[in-house]
Amino acid sequence: MIGMSADIKKPGVAFWATVLVVAALVAYPLSFGSACWISGWVNSGNEAVTLVYRPITWTFGDPYAGPVPLIGQLFEGYAAVASRPSWSWRAIVDGDKLLYWS
Repeated sequence: MIGMSADIKKPGVAFWATVLVVAALVAYPLSFGSACWISGWVNSGNEAVTLVYRPITWTFGDPYAGPVPLIGQLFEGYAAVASRPSWSWRAIVDGDKLLYWS
């Protein structure tokens, strides 16, 4: 019986790296809503949110290209859940060029 306990391996670097990547992939989109809510209520930081969450705001699409894709609609709705009633995402454009979402 003494030798059997030596056969149990502790989690290695690959396991913890996998846990870290999965946690980041879950935490990043979930934190988007909180970041939007905070920036909306304090009326500051929307440019930082747009920059940090650029992969998510890309899902909103181009307002000149047609309707927002479903994933973009879901993220927009999630961003609005606990935001100020007067707050919403809007496209910042220069002529016909989309500059960024705010």
